[in-house]
Amino acid sequence: MPPNDINKSLKKIKIHFILDPNYSSEDESSSGMQECYEECVSNKLLVDWVKDPMDPKHKFTKNHIFVFEKFSGDFYDKIVSSGTCLVVGPYCLFTCMNKSLPIPQVPTLTMAMDQLIISFSCLSKEIK
Repeated sequence: MPPNDINKSLKKIKIHFILDPNYSSEDESSSGMQECYEECVSNKLLVDWVKDPMDPKHKFTKNHIFVFEKFSGDFYDKIVSSGTCLVVGPYCLFTCMNKSLPIPQVPTLTMAMDQLIISFSCLSKEIK
């Protein structure tokens, strides 16, 4: 995808790829994380790898997107509870960039079920 086609609003955003605490470098992260990071770099977006997000030198605002390989951990809980930043998985961000979709406003790992309607049947009235 040519850089000019990327959602222009992403150009104003800083995207942080959060490195799993069990990894010593980004080379150990999943191929999905690495591919998404490279896609962001190739589209000239502001990106970085963050090894220790709890470090007080980091200042995060609403203009930051956090990419987590797994939706767990102290920092994940802190960011989600703050409600000020967007949290996505690498496949979600990759899909949004390539299909020019808006970034979801709630933590989303993947867009695989986007646009699906799910219904439940045989539920009791109490559960409905």
